[in-house]
Amino acid sequence: MTEVNLSALSEEQKKALKEELIREEQARQQKESEDRLAYKKLANDTILKVVPELKELSNRLREVKRQVYKDFQSVLELKREVFGTDGEQATHTFTSEDGKNRIAIGYRVNDKYDDTADVGIAMVKEYLKSLAKDTETENLVKIINQLMSKDQKGNLKASRVLQLTKYANESNSDKFKEGVKIIQDAYKPEKTKTFVQCQVKNDNGEWTNIPLGMTEAEF
Repeated sequence: MTEVNLSALSEEQKKALKEELIREEQARQQKESEDRLAYKKLANDTILKVVPELKELSNRLREVKRQVYKDFQSVLELKREVFGTDGEQATHTFTSEDGKNRIAIGYRVNDKYDDTADVGIAMVKEYLKSLAKDTETENLVKIINQLMSKDQKGNLKASRVLQLTKYANESNSDKFKEGVKIIQDAYKPEKTKTFVQCQVKNDNGEWTNIPLGMTEAEF
């Protein structure tokens, strides 16, 4: 880039140079503005193109899911008759006779407890503090505390509460039993949305999922 010695320029030359720099800056700003408008238009056009396609896909998935549950309705009814299964069973899994195809439908149940569970936990911990200090009770305290530990989402596990109930029933402490009863009464399980899971066996004999959602689908 050639250096310009401003002191060697006349006033007219300086004025012309200044006007040229202004024009260049205006042109740069104009291009930047046009590029941003072009970006916004491209993004908008792409959105308007993609959204109808995704809506169509969503409607199609909903129709197929509804049809899958409809197709398996008679299978579920016969299963209840033949095997005497509970109508409230959450998940049903079916495998083809050749053992290469598997479909699971239903819903899952997430363990949830309301905040009164903490009252019960505190009551149980008070009971634990009152126990004599020896090796046997220390092990018991450790076990009970583990059963009352929460997961990463801050919830107790229902299976552990069942074990906790067993220990409470075997004890002679009304406070322990009452605390566990409060925890039990705080149980508010949540059902997930119904799902359809389809799997096939690959050449290695491993079950692989057929992607049925945008996140799972590879491209």
